[in-house]
Amino acid sequence: MSQDIRERLVAVVVTSLLLISSVGLVAGHSSAESDVSPWSMFGGGLSNDGRSSATGGSAGGLIWNFTTDGSILSSPVIGPEGDIYVGSMDGYLYSFGERGDIEWKFNASAEIEASPAVDEEGNVYFGDVEGMFYALYPNGTEIWSIELDEEILSAPAITESGSILIADFLKIYSISSEGNIEWEHSLGGYIASSPAVDEHGGIYLGMGIVGVGQMHALEIDGDGVERNWTYNVQSEVHSSPALDENGNIYFGSFDGHLYSLYPNGTERWSFETGNLFTLSRTEYEEHLYEGDVNETLREAFESEGYDLHEDAELTRRDGEWYITVWGDDVYLIETGEELLTIVSLENGIFSSPSVGEDGTIYVGSNDNHLYAIDQSGEKEWRYKTDGSVQSSPLVDAYGNVYFGSRDNHMYSLNSDGEERWSFETEGFVFSSPAMDAEGNLYFGSTDGNLYSVGGAEDLVLYRLYIPIVIAIVVLVAISYGLKDKRNER
Repeated sequence: MSQDIRERLVAVVVTSLLLISSVGLVAGHSSAESDVSPWSMFGGGLSNDGRSSATGGSAGGLIWNFTTDGSILSSPVIGPEGDIYVGSMDGYLYSFGERGDIEWKFNASAEIEASPAVDEEGNVYFGDVEGMFYALYPNGTEIWSIELDEEILSAPAITESGSILIADFLKIYSISSEGNIEWEHSLGGYIASSPAVDEHGGIYLGMGIVGVGQMHALEIDGDGVERNWTYNVQSEVHSSPALDENGNIYFGSFDGHLYSLYPNGTERWSFETGNLFTLSRTEYEEHLYEGDVNETLREAFESEGYDLHEDAELTRRDGEWYITVWGDDVYLIETGEELLTIVSLENGIFSSPSVGEDGTIYVGSNDNHLYAIDQSGEKEWRYKTDGSVQSSPLVDAYGNVYFGSRDNHMYSLNSDGEERWSFETEGFVFSSPAMDAEGNLYFGSTDGNLYSVGGAEDLVLYRLYIPIVIAIVVLVAISYGLKDKRNER
């Protein structure tokens, strides 16, 4: 090959690399800067506010998925090097590289339902349903393990001092990074909530006894802990609390309410989910009678986006009308002076709330909706899915919201509640999403898969452009070579 041809090929390659780089810059315009902190624990950090400083885009396309041998209820976390960690009901904790290659898996003693947490050194902490709590090195080998008294449904929180807060079914513990129990504290009921920690080290955690729930605020007292205050609600609290910049606390309850408390434990406001829509009493009251739901009432429900099962029946109990769908929702029809209000009785809140940068609170409900609530406790909007929303939402830097539903989908909405995209899996999505610095989303499904979904539409296109640009490089190089040979003849 002549010197002239080599120089031309070098020029083509350099030009092509510049093209690839320019496309990459365009593709990365919606991504966060490289120093964005990883999603190291449930809720994104100690405040559990569910907020990411990265920005996802508009595509929602599959990047990769990995199938485990059990459902994934655990929510993934992201380590300091970008590795993704998630537990599975097959009893393994998995570690993945950003491209979906499995780095290792650790065999625990039992199913893993709760989320792990990762410290600044990349050490991983998690518990299983038999009460074993583990600490692993970044390479997946065990540092230590400790057996707690009950099953672990709560995600750990790693405090500024390096202590790990973890709750089993009955107590919350503080464990040192060396694996020693520093203190333990019983809340007097069962615990499925995960702790949040404020800037002063105060700890917030929900609990429940059948039909009763509480939010607890704890303070470190020397080598132990003491109760600061307790707030009572009407049903169990599985929802993990979220804290805003002012120290206000947000959490949901099985009583269907989202609560907001001041830092001293007094109520700011509460918002009730489950009130679906209203009908004119004059127009529809005559269609309320025991037996099958008639066509007129059925059409009214369908016009509001609620399809009734063919077996739906109207019943009257204690002076109230109910629409009972066997194996599905139960709707109460509240009779007002002028309106009939349709209320879902499946309105408990399992989802943990998130707090946007503008103070908007987002939370899912078993009434199949994701809600956006303003700082005064008023509804801004709600988005209907076809299943209960028990996944906890994530809010990105642009105010876009990401959450899963029991209808098998992961959703992305903009800050006005309009759908940007949805991604369908083959199982329920209880797992809450995590976002990396590039805006890519990670979440699990009961179909056993961990999914990586492309946050940015142009980033997905960038991945398509790379082979195209390489092909152009090769074709141009060949054409130069052929032209030079013809000239030599």
